[in-house]
Amino acid sequence: MKEDSLFDKLSKRGVSRRDFMKFCSAMAATLALPSGFAARIAE
Repeated sequence: MKEDSLFDKLSKRGVSRRDFMKFCSAMAATLALPSGFAARIAE
């Protein structure tokens, strides 16, 4: 049986892709990382 991906798990909890990317951007800003790091955090 295939395990659900992170995206599937978040979707089931009502978290959209957009909300997830906002969270990643906020984490990058909190850690004082350049704005391009949000995508790397998401990976």
